[in-house]
Amino acid sequence: LTFLTRHPRAMQNPQELLAGIQRETALIKRTRRGLCFIRVIEAAQALCGDMPRLLVGRRCRATAVLSNLGHIERSLAATFPQNAGRIVAGNLTLKSITVAPPIRPNTSAAFIAYCYAGRLNIGGLFDQKIFTRTQAQTLLNKYTNRLLDTAADEG
Repeated sequence: LTFLTRHPRAMQNPQELLAGIQRETALIKRTRRGLCFIRVIEAAQALCGDMPRLLVGRRCRATAVLSNLGHIERSLAATFPQNAGRIVAGNLTLKSITVAPPIRPNTSAAFIAYCYAGRLNIGGLFDQKIFTRTQAQTLLNKYTNRLLDTAADEG
């Protein structure tokens, strides 16, 4: 878990915003900074017992969350045979996977991106007190379209 924070003014220049996020996420991947959070939680649990106060309560930790899981099959503890990029276990083939990050108190939206069977999957969960179903679908569509436009510009 890592946090990428931006001042609202940074949203005014989408190309600069994207370039900054790309640089920061490349550093996170290269240094494996996301593992630090897990180690801090483990240490706090060992020292304090129970769940650290950092994780409980209703204080807002993030207005929106993006979980990028990468290739799902690479994240599994075991390796499985595959057929056309899909996991095979015995006589069963896993056709698709649906996952989503949790919505914590005061977090309005949680987006997910992951690859499975050669496809990029994008989804989200939205706070129902803030977004109607139509608004949530519109936001997810805009997010997905922006990703596709950016990929087309880069490619």
